[in-house]
Amino acid sequence: MGSWDTGIFGGDLAADVRDDWQEALLDSLTPEDATGRVLEKHADALADADDGVVVWLALAAAQAKTGRLQANVRDQALAILEAGGDLVQWEESGVDAVARRRRALDRLAATLRGPQRPETKLRRPRVRRSPLAIGDAVRVRGEDGESEGLFVVVDHADGWPPGSTEPVVVTLAWPGGPLPTPEQMQTLPLVLDSDDSRPRRPVALVEKVLTATRGKLALAGYGEVVATGVRRRDDAIDRSQRRFSTTWRGIAHWVGSERFRRELELARSG
Repeated sequence: MGSWDTGIFGGDLAADVRDDWQEALLDSLTPEDATGRVLEKHADALADADDGVVVWLALAAAQAKTGRLQANVRDQALAILEAGGDLVQWEESGVDAVARRRRALDRLAATLRGPQRPETKLRRPRVRRSPLAIGDAVRVRGEDGESEGLFVVVDHADGWPPGSTEPVVVTLAWPGGPLPTPEQMQTLPLVLDSDDSRPRRPVALVEKVLTATRGKLALAGYGEVVATGVRRRDDAIDRSQRRFSTTWRGIAHWVGSERFRRELELARSG
C-alpha cells in the first residue's frame, strides 16, 4: 500500500518528494538548487515510467504550494497531465478511485496554469515522536462498516521532520469478533506480504503509519488501541526492509477491501 489516498501527496513516494522539497528550502537552498537536489535524490524513481510521473507531479504541486513553481517543472508536469497523468495506475482501485484521482489531477493542472501565489515562509516543524509504543495493539474498522483489522506496533521508523518517528505495524490474522487476549495476540499468525516478485514473508502490506494526532486522519476516526505490551517475537520479520507508508484512513480502506479478506483467509489457512 504505497498509496493511501487519491490526493497528489497521498502516497509514500509523493510525500517523500514534498518533504524533500521543503527540507531543501529549510536548508536555505535556492528554488533552483532545491529542485536539483530533489531530482537527484529521486533519480531512480525518475527512471521508472510510473514512478517518474509521481515525482514530477508531486514536485510541481509542492513548488506551487510554496510559491516557488519552476518553469521546467511546471512544463514537465503539465505535459504529463495532458497525457492523462497516472489514471491507468488507479484503475485496479475501482471507478470511484479513478474519478477522485482525476479530480485531483484537474485541480493540479488548474493550479499550475493559473496565477501563482507569492513565496510562502516555511518554518521547520517540530520533531514529533510516535504516539504509539512498541507492543500497542490497534483495532481498525474497515470502510465497509463491517470488517475489522488488528495491528501490532513492532518497531518505529524515521519520520519527518528529521528526528521524528512513526509506528511500524504488522497485521494479525484475526477474523473480527471478540478480541483475543494480549497473550493470544503474541502468537496469532500474521497476514503475509503477497507480492509475487519475492518470497512471502510475515510483514504487513501496510507498514509505517503516518500518525496524525488530530483531524481527519487521526486514529480516533478509524479505531483505537485495544491492548499494550504485545511482544511479537517473529524471527522472520525483516525490520530493515523498505518502509511503505500509509495512514489510518488507508488502513481502514484496505481492511474493508476484498483483497484484505483474501489475504486474511490465506494467512488463517496456513
